[in-house]
Order: sequence, then C-alpha cells, then structure tokens
Amino acid sequence: DDVRNRDLQYLFREAAGFGRIDRIDIKNGPPGTSYAFVHFCTASAAADARHRRDGFMFEGELLRVELKEGNSGPGPRAREGGAQMGHTWVGGGHRLR
Repeated sequence: DDVRNRDLQYLFREAAGFGRIDRIDIKNGPPGTSYAFVHFCTASAAADARHRRDGFMFEGELLRVELKEGNSGPGPRAREGGAQMGHTWVGGGHRLR
C-alpha cells in the first residue's frame, strides 16, 4: 500500500503526544520503495518518535524509524526556542507518496 504525507502526520500527531512536526519529506528509493524524513521542531521530539515508533506495526508492516545524523543547517526553521530541530527517518514495507 502507498503511505501518504497525511498518514505520517497522523502516525506522529501531536494529539498522540508527539512533538510538533515542521515538515515531512518523502523520497523515492530503489524501485518499489521509498522513505521519509519527518522533521520535528525539537531533537527530543525526534528521539521520542524513534523510541515509540521503531518496530511499530502499521498497516501490516513493521516500521523502521531512525534518527538522522546532522541537522538542516542554521536556517530559520533549524531552530525554535533555542532547541535544535530533530530529524527522523521512516521506512518500512510501504511505498510512501
């Protein structure tokens, strides 16, 4: 099944206790696969997302959630309230779109 941006927004929604999402970038991988970067407003929110969603069963597939190394740079969206933005990589058996 295809997973859309809104599916990832729901999976990592604030109402479920996750931090605020800055943006989601879905990328194409090898044929038939893709992955996403979920950019949270704080590094602690990204770490929490990895802890709570790595290995999570979503639509019959296990998600793989990792923290991305580095940051998005010194741009205005890279910092909020003095905390560095966190990036979470999401992959699994789904085709993301």
